[in-house]
Amino acid sequence: MQFLINLHITMFFALVVAGTICTIWGLALFIARNQAMKKAAPEGASASEQQDAAGNTPAATETPAQPRQPLINPIFSSALRVTAGLALLQAIIGAALFLIGNRPPDQLHYVYGLVVLFAIPAALIYLSGKPEHIRRDLLMLAFAALVVAAAAVRAALTGGFQF
Repeated sequence: MQFLINLHITMFFALVVAGTICTIWGLALFIARNQAMKKAAPEGASASEQQDAAGNTPAATETPAQPRQPLINPIFSSALRVTAGLALLQAIIGAALFLIGNRPPDQLHYVYGLVVLFAIPAALIYLSGKPEHIRRDLLMLAFAALVVAAAAVRAALTGGFQF
């Protein structure tokens, strides 16, 4: 039983680190996307108003065979999946501890554990996946990662863990 308790505590640290990294990374991607949008947008004219020397709009000059880039950085998306996987593993270890009779002193521990478990999947459900909403989606994912880290700390405090 002590092994599971130690593993549960170790997973807490892994979750906090993973959630914090994903939060900072998501905010950095959000800011970088904001800077890229500012550089791409010409001053005083919208993209539909621009024309080249032949009178074509940019949409007409684009080639349709260009590969479409993923909206969310695939490595960031993988990091979020790892964080969600760590949360699932933490929940499984917590359930095993519960089944063998080791209960936390505060029942709120279960609520915070569920928040840790479902924060990222809930954020993924609400993503639009549209290019015009990419910044909002990045912000939502960064916030979900922050919720994972913060709820993990709160769950540790209600579980009797002493820092």
